[in-house]
Amino acid sequence: MEMIPPQSITTEEAVLGALMLEMQNNEEVMAMLKPELFYKTAHQIIMTAITNVYDRGSAVDIITVTQELEQMGQLEDIGGPYYIVQLTSKVATSANIQSHILIIFEKYLLRELINMSEETLKYAFAQSIFPLDLVSQIQERLDDIAVSVEILKEESTVSAVDSAKEQFNKTHVENISNYYATGFTGIDNVIGICRNEILLFGGPAGAGKTRFLIAIMDKLVTYPDVSIHWFNFEDSKEKIIRCFAAIHLLISEELLREKKKKLPKEDAERYLAYLEQFKQYDIVFVEEPKYIKQVGSLFTAFCKKRPGRMNICIIDNIMLLEDNTADRDDIIGKELSKIRIRTKGLILPVHHYNDEQQEKGQLRLGYRPRLVHLKGRESYRRVCTQILLINKPGNYADLVAEYKGLEEIMKYMYIIDVAKNRDGVANEDSSTLIRMWANLDFLHFKDIEDASNELSL
Repeated sequence: MEMIPPQSITTEEAVLGALMLEMQNNEEVMAMLKPELFYKTAHQIIMTAITNVYDRGSAVDIITVTQELEQMGQLEDIGGPYYIVQLTSKVATSANIQSHILIIFEKYLLRELINMSEETLKYAFAQSIFPLDLVSQIQERLDDIAVSVEILKEESTVSAVDSAKEQFNKTHVENISNYYATGFTGIDNVIGICRNEILLFGGPAGAGKTRFLIAIMDKLVTYPDVSIHWFNFEDSKEKIIRCFAAIHLLISEELLREKKKKLPKEDAERYLAYLEQFKQYDIVFVEEPKYIKQVGSLFTAFCKKRPGRMNICIIDNIMLLEDNTADRDDIIGKELSKIRIRTKGLILPVHHYNDEQQEKGQLRLGYRPRLVHLKGRESYRRVCTQILLINKPGNYADLVAEYKGLEEIMKYMYIIDVAKNRDGVANEDSSTLIRMWANLDFLHFKDIEDASNELSL
């Protein structure tokens, strides 16, 4: 026996009739409706005609809709003028139209879930698609459904004000900060680390982007509510852990990695003790996913297991994702935005500069990089809420040669430019140019004022 999909024909008739009778130019109602929500094919066609009339700015009524159906060549397909008149005769009042639309949407949502389940079963039994790709497809379908659900959600002004009031009280009355201090004055004062952001780290090869990121994470993991999902496409998890250890042990990652020369016994014991301490942190390393949608699916699952926490997603390096399509950057940008909205987490992609511009020396002028130096189109950069551009002047031999006698200063100088900042200043002459001292061997970074004070002592 064939099962009939979820539907409510009488409710569909009532909504269409109300639209043509009493709901002219109602933006709120029209924003909630689209033809595919309706189960009956004739009703989908009628809704298409109503939408066409509405979009042209004309009044929606029996005459204009009938004329539109005639122009579409589908008037007889839906049952002729008589059926249109019959729809309006079934409407007693349009007062309950939003409740009726919710019923139609619920039925549509159930049909979509059934269709998605059937397609998933077909692909799963056929084993014709990589499992993680299938999960990504399912997630994308669910995202599309979620967007439709959001349209139907309504937040009153009172509710919005209550939310703003709650946030204000936490920050200014209860003194509960939304930001996580890194210990680096420039970073904390100019951008601030918090949830629901996409903070991109950009820089040329060898500038120490990953090492600076590790130094920041070394501060954040000490917070009891911080969890990190680390997609390490460029460096192994063992190397990343050695970098964490270098900060605390004053032993370079290179020495910890050395295979031919053994560490002194005392240093080896200190390193092993640190590894035991490192186990307390909630960090999950992932090397396998190679597509941005897979990253999104895995991080979403990661966050669902850790509700209410400061969940951080690190993608290092985002250029190593294998989304090799013509619109690659558009896809990555769209997915990064979806991940942020879905998880409310902190997304940290790491990115390279354009090699050609680097070779031409365009990054050397004033040591100050620009957004145009980043690889790829503007589309994925547009979704980032904050962008930090990193440069290390000491990496350029001819530039160092210009500053005779200052070689040591150049060697350890580290420049960070806040090139984009949704909630603050960016691209300012001095306030957003953060100067630091950096010893990349030991991953020690200091604000230049602090380092200068130490030197003067």
